[in-house]
Amino acid sequence: MALLESETEKYMATSEVSSSQKQFFSEIMNAGTLSDRISALTLLIQESPMHATRSLTGLLALAKKKNRTVALQAVEALKDLFTNGNVLPDRKLVWFTNQDSKSLSLLSALTRQWMIMFAFEDWLKQFYFSFVQLLETLTHDAVVHVRSSILSDIMDLMRDKPEQEVNLLRLGVNKLGDADKRTASKASHLILALEQAHPAMKRVIVNAVSELVFRPNSDYHARYYSMITLNQTIVANRDKDLANTLIGIYFTLFERLMAESKNAKDEVMAEKKVKKKGRWKSNKKPPQSSPKSIQLSGQKSKSSPEAQEEAIMRLISAILTGLNRAFPYASLEEDVFKSHLSVIYHVARSGNFNTCVQALMLLHQISSANQVLSDRFYRTLYESLLDPRVIKSSKQALYLNLVFKALKNDVNAERVKAFAKRMMQVAAETENVGFCAGVIYLLSEVEKGAPYIRSLVTDPPDTGASDNEDFKDVPDEGDDANRESRPLTSPISVPQYDGKTHDPMQANASATCLWELLPLTRHYHPTITHFATRYLANKDIESRPDLALHTLTHFLDRFVYKSPKAKLGKTNGAGSIMQPMTGSNAYASKEVLLLSTKAARQSVPSANSVDWKQVPLEKSQERYAPDEQFFAKYFVGKGLAPKSVKKEEKDSADENDDMSTAEFSASYDEIEEDNDLDDDDEAELAEIFAAENAENDDLSSQQPTKSNSKRKNTESGNDYTSDSKSKGKRARKLKELPIFASADDYKDLLSGSESD
Repeated sequence: MALLESETEKYMATSEVSSSQKQFFSEIMNAGTLSDRISALTLLIQESPMHATRSLTGLLALAKKKNRTVALQAVEALKDLFTNGNVLPDRKLVWFTNQDSKSLSLLSALTRQWMIMFAFEDWLKQFYFSFVQLLETLTHDAVVHVRSSILSDIMDLMRDKPEQEVNLLRLGVNKLGDADKRTASKASHLILALEQAHPAMKRVIVNAVSELVFRPNSDYHARYYSMITLNQTIVANRDKDLANTLIGIYFTLFERLMAESKNAKDEVMAEKKVKKKGRWKSNKKPPQSSPKSIQLSGQKSKSSPEAQEEAIMRLISAILTGLNRAFPYASLEEDVFKSHLSVIYHVARSGNFNTCVQALMLLHQISSANQVLSDRFYRTLYESLLDPRVIKSSKQALYLNLVFKALKNDVNAERVKAFAKRMMQVAAETENVGFCAGVIYLLSEVEKGAPYIRSLVTDPPDTGASDNEDFKDVPDEGDDANRESRPLTSPISVPQYDGKTHDPMQANASATCLWELLPLTRHYHPTITHFATRYLANKDIESRPDLALHTLTHFLDRFVYKSPKAKLGKTNGAGSIMQPMTGSNAYASKEVLLLSTKAARQSVPSANSVDWKQVPLEKSQERYAPDEQFFAKYFVGKGLAPKSVKKEEKDSADENDDMSTAEFSASYDEIEEDNDLDDDDEAELAEIFAAENAENDDLSSQQPTKSNSKRKNTESGNDYTSDSKSKGKRARKLKELPIFASADDYKDLLSGSESD
């Protein structure tokens, strides 16, 4: 250290920096602004870090100021020096006593420069540890902005340099339990980004997060965001050990939550029993809640049993999501899962619907791993179809995909028919267009592998109403019994369809038909009508529906001409790192039948940006979707068009005043009905027509116009201005003339001379 100090003094004295520059730096350090002082210190450190120990100490002193603005600027400067500068190497620093020397006796043989470098590395390691301790203090600041900013600095240091990575990772993971939800969510996002930058650290990161989860004082907030982070950790085929570790963490926390929930219920029941046994009323007034704790009408208190139960279900849903994602890559014994099946089935029946979907997906994966789906799973899935929450759930696409995979793997025809009947019943009663369209498309795809479903559409149900004759043998001649054979009619009792049973095997779906399909062929939504009609006619449905395109919100957005928000880029916002199965890859997958994506909804243009008059309605069934046909008919019928199209039509109308095709057809029909004119009327009209068009050779392109009141017909000698009755009659006849006359109407003109 003495050698390092002398080396620093020597560098400062013999530095190539001119005296004017030294004076300038001195003035900035004494009288400059905060930003100038930090910039000056940064420049001095970048020139030679080994000779800038005093400047580094000065920056650290600024970072310890109580003024948060000063502290954050100094911390940011130090972070930039450590990550982007030449201060820290791309390896861990080594203490002086741990340098790679065969023995301490060799230190005497080392050169002076090596000893100075070892001494500076020892000092820098201690300095960096002090800086990390300062960061830990700032992570507990009362201001959210300070904690969030320091969190970003910690993860940047963790990503770029390996020094103090254990302590930095602990600080970053601890922020998953931050009181502010945005900070906790940001911590989760940054940890997942760190996993992508350093995939080899996944195991270390998972262990650090699990320590936070199972810490004795860990609260719900820390557990929830920890599970969100773990279930979005990307697991590949080569990460078998990591998948096994994740599943162990999930099941351990799952068991602990079930035990805690049971204990909480027991405590509530015990309190209720104590209150019932209470004999004397207390004279003490109940404590009045502060204004901040008063809940609005209809809201649940955060401490109420309902709110706590809902929070636990959200956490269980996050655990089940992680189990579903890690299960395909794990290699664990069957007993690990069988011991938890009863609890998972309980969650699949008692939790909120999103949690139920995740539980059913896990049960399906566990059963599929054994190559046989259990009857218990199908009963649970069959019961869930009648859950009223399925219509409003945000997991409809996941749920229908699960039903599709379960039916595709089922070899029991009677059970598949029962599922088809119940799904069609739910679709016929719901107002959710997306779910209804998804059900029809699902059945059409299941039918490709199970053609026997078509019998529910084509074959009439067997009601057992047919009579059967039973004949007995004729007795001998000596018998006194009646010798005539008598038909005995006894109707066979056929099982009827039971739509209320919990077991699809006992529903007797073969005894009914898909009657609910008929009303759907006259549904108010064109997509449902199109799907139902094609399914009834045993035709393939051209396109699979995206559930997001059939929501009421999407429909209203198109009608109010609302422009969709611009899609954020990868660097904007704290989006999920987990790659969902969306886009063309998901559609190409045979396991993914339906999707519900916001991208599809944003890609559809608003209704006022399409020229609906250009849509060929006679070919719309082949080229356009059913909802597009509806928009085309609506806007064309109303005479509406985009502003740009209206402007073009106005310009063309100024140049050409020809009648539209519709007006021409209507006028032509009326003229054909009133065209019973005698010979005199025809001659008179021919004269009027000739006088009106004397100046135009192309008679076929002229439109009927009103005659001029001041014009006189010199050939007939009639004055149209004096005879108003005759004028009105002739003008009306002229107006009713067709645009294209026959050859007989022009025979007088054709027989005349060329000059005429």
